[in-house]
Amino acid sequence: MAGAQHNDETLVRQWEGRRRLQRQALEKLALRQASGPEEIETVLREVTASSAAALGVERVSVWSYTPARDGITCLDLYELSRDHHSEGASLLERDFPGYFRAMASERAIVASDARTDPATREFSPSYLVPHGISSMLDAPIRVGGELFGVVCHEHVGPARVWTPDEVDFTGSVADLTALAISTSRLRQSEELLQLALDAGDIGTFVWSPRTEQLVWDERTHQLFDWPPERFRGTFADLSDRVHPDDRALLKAAFERSMSTGGEFRALYRARRRDGSERIIESRGRTYLATDGSPDHLSGVCFDISERYHAEQRAYEHQKLESLGLLAGGIAHDFNNLLVGVLGNASLLLMDTQLRPETSSVLLEIQAAGERAANLCGQLLAYAGRGSFAIRPVDLSALVTEASELHRAALGKGVRVRAKLEPSLPAVDADITQLRQVLMNLAINASEAIGAGEGTITITTKATQLDTDTLSTWPESGSLAPGPYVLLSVADDGPGIDPALESRIFDPFFSTKGPGRGLGLAAIQGIVRRHHGALRLASSEGAGARFDLLLPASDEPAPRQPGPCAAPATRGVGTALVIDDEPLVQRLARAVLERAGYRVVLADNGDEALARYTESPEAFAVAVVDLTMPGVRGIDVAIHLRTMRPELPIVICSGYSEDQLGEDPVELRGAAFVHKPYRAADLLASVREVIAASQGC
Repeated sequence: MAGAQHNDETLVRQWEGRRRLQRQALEKLALRQASGPEEIETVLREVTASSAAALGVERVSVWSYTPARDGITCLDLYELSRDHHSEGASLLERDFPGYFRAMASERAIVASDARTDPATREFSPSYLVPHGISSMLDAPIRVGGELFGVVCHEHVGPARVWTPDEVDFTGSVADLTALAISTSRLRQSEELLQLALDAGDIGTFVWSPRTEQLVWDERTHQLFDWPPERFRGTFADLSDRVHPDDRALLKAAFERSMSTGGEFRALYRARRRDGSERIIESRGRTYLATDGSPDHLSGVCFDISERYHAEQRAYEHQKLESLGLLAGGIAHDFNNLLVGVLGNASLLLMDTQLRPETSSVLLEIQAAGERAANLCGQLLAYAGRGSFAIRPVDLSALVTEASELHRAALGKGVRVRAKLEPSLPAVDADITQLRQVLMNLAINASEAIGAGEGTITITTKATQLDTDTLSTWPESGSLAPGPYVLLSVADDGPGIDPALESRIFDPFFSTKGPGRGLGLAAIQGIVRRHHGALRLASSEGAGARFDLLLPASDEPAPRQPGPCAAPATRGVGTALVIDDEPLVQRLARAVLERAGYRVVLADNGDEALARYTESPEAFAVAVVDLTMPGVRGIDVAIHLRTMRPELPIVICSGYSEDQLGEDPVELRGAAFVHKPYRAADLLASVREVIAASQGC
């Protein structure tokens, strides 16, 4: 009886000893995790070593499924007698299907005789026998409801009967291991999220309607330029940093998300302490409490200023291109009408027998037509299709030449100061268009100064620009690094209201009343056509400056030629006039017949070629419209020259001379007349090409 009692006491002490070791091991693992984040490899080494000591088994290992989930890989194996950790072994499901079925369905795999147990006997020849393993006690690891792997306890020596407390301990180890893996994954996700936030320059925020507290992370404080020590964490703090015009929009977005429990999204301007503004985009979502009321709104915010302004520039560019196409089409058709107005008025004015009152009326008609033609020119310049004759131009010489014109056109109290760089590289430009640009900028500056006294400073200089410097200019994507010439027109007037700066290049926008025309929009079109850029620098109360950047030419500016001898006054021969506009045809016929020429008319290229082919030598000159339906005017002119290389040709168009392309060999010596033209313009060009063909 005493012996039986002694045996019972021994079993109790053994059980209590095992439980104490198991409890200490579990407490150690739990405290290790509670003390702070650690690398998962370190945690797994602690799991295997502590479990081996608590159960007194030789081998403890943790395994995880492979990415393909066709087997498991050993993350850590601890051997108690050697106090040694290793990893890397793998087991494939196809080789041990019974074990994998048990792992997927059981809370624990209890195999006191591992070599005969249905779940583990498949390991016998390749794994159990070589390592002397007699018993196995394994527990699957489930993370987030998914089977992650297994923790294995392997006894070496005589077969071991696993007790219920040991089975429970193994399950607890598997649970703690799953918790460690979940914690590690969460920490990795947080680290990746923080890396993404840092890389994307993204801030985070949380707003609680219950406490009316707004919490910002460090990056959000930086975005809003609001130090944490000055931030009270209220919605009013946020509103103070938002542009007044955007506060209602932001508040409405908050309230909408709170009322619906849906997405929060807002785009607004944030004001920094230095007075600058940044474009902020905020996104988030309202999360509801168990009673359905809004618990908190959390989200992210990021500075999209650069992207926003780039998108706005692209949108403005597309808008200008669309308007340009419309303006160009209108101007082309209107130019043809003006040919009839200007041409016929000038034709009548050539009559020396006119009464004075008739001449006066015709001069008024001609002046009105020329003003309309100037507006057409602005439309075409805005469209980038104006009448350009590109030549090397010296900007410093152009400013000097225009000085007298400036004095006559500017206010009486305005003084013009020129700071011109000598030996300035030429720019490839249309000198007439650049004169107009310079004059318009000077007049704008004079009007900004007003009736008082002020100074306009015109500066030229050569500069070498790289990619970084060019990026500060509008439309920098079309500018290539290299040599440029800079023309600046600055005034000391009141400057331009920042609210208007984004609109000053819009067509017909003006602060000076109606009837101002295309203004800066036309200048911008001219500059764009010259492959340059235009920008504004202005401060309220400190004046404004317009900078014009043009690529430097490889060629020097030519010297101005002397006057030419006057051509003959009476024409001889037949002129072939090719134009699809009857109004233009009638004018050309009247002008040329009055000058002594016979005229043959053609409505299109096919008709012209048919008439010319009948008798090429009968024609003294061909007048060809560049823009016609069907066969292009340029192709008609080349075909005429192919049949007769010396044929004098005059090309007419309201568009640019560079529509001829790379100066076709067949058209060398041809004259170019811009529509709308006066009678004298057409007649002078006809006489010029005929005289040139005769060697005069």
